Amino acid sequence: ENYIIEVLSVEPSGDCFYDSIYTLLSHEKSTPNTTAHSTPPLLRKIEGVNAQPIVPSSQSLRDYVADQLTSEQFELYQMFASAGVEDFAWMSSDDAPRNLHEIKNFARRSGKN
Repeated sequence: ENYIIEVLSVEPSGDCFYDSIYTLLSHEKSTPNTTAHSTPPLLRKIEGVNAQPIVPSSQSLRDYVADQLTSEQFELYQMFASAGVEDFAWMSSDDAPRNLHEIKNFARRSGKN
């Protein structure tokens, strides 16, 4: 198979990770060669609207990720922070999430605000 590689630009923001997924899915949806079998799995179908795939917003992607967080992941993040892993220093701050409910709320917060 021949593949075409394209670079899609996303503005830097506190949500650029989720915005890049949104941009990719939007681009996939508009690609003419997309068939029912190649529709990205993150695209959802709405019943009663000709089963057209819709692209979830950056915030709905954040909400999905937040809903998937488990107490085991929260404990792992705490362990990484206690071990001094730099990327998890935010878990040691005074306003860090202290339980699963708080980390889910933290994950839902948009970085743009």
